[in-house]
Amino acid sequence: MGKGKIHRVNLNNSKVSDVPFHLNCSQKIADALHFKHAVSPDSFDVKAIRMATTSPDGKWLAFNAVGHIWLKELPSGKPKRITNSDDFEFDPAFSADGKKLTWVTWNDTAKGSVIMIDRSLGITSARKLDIPKGIYRTPRFSPDNSKIVYVKEEGNDHMGFTWCNDPGIYLFDLNSADNSRIIEDGEYPYFSAEGERIYFMTGGYLFGALDKAFKSCDLSGNDLRTHYTSKYANQFV
Repeated sequence: MGKGKIHRVNLNNSKVSDVPFHLNCSQKIADALHFKHAVSPDSFDVKAIRMATTSPDGKWLAFNAVGHIWLKELPSGKPKRITNSDDFEFDPAFSADGKKLTWVTWNDTAKGSVIMIDRSLGITSARKLDIPKGIYRTPRFSPDNSKIVYVKEEGNDHMGFTWCNDPGIYLFDLNSADNSRIIEDGEYPYFSAEGERIYFMTGGYLFGALDKAFKSCDLSGNDLRTHYTSKYANQFV
């Protein structure tokens, strides 16, 4: 390092010596700009919400904000959290009668789970479905509120790959607690109006082009049907 000096190097013996010099100058020093940033205020205005869904009767709105699920009575009710959990909460969905809610959670230690709550009974009724921990998405109730369909993901670099075996679409029976994988590949599942079939999407981007399909199957994962695919210029099958 020069340490504020100028050096001379003798090319014959590599000896380094200082080059004496003197400099007169004046330097104006100004105060640096400083801004106050509230790192962890007691309250703040939320600027964005995600995953908003309305109840079947149109009277309630459930959504994700600042990592948790909130419930708001429409049109002008005050949003309230539906739990006091420290876990992150995502993907809320109402039951067909609007009395229940389901969503998924994430905790870096405990991993993910699927939760259900009876709105009339409040926070104390929150129930974690009896399924192994993993990474879960988009739970949905059946029309008769007896089952929940959801996605188990295969893992990723930022959430890990542990507990992510056997990804796919799963069906959980709320009466018997039976939990079974019905499709190995798919996303955004939901029940048909009669509750006899499950519709879902498959695919993504392949070589820069959109390659998706809209499919359905029965509750056992059989009778697979493809209703639409992006491969064939909006062709319905």
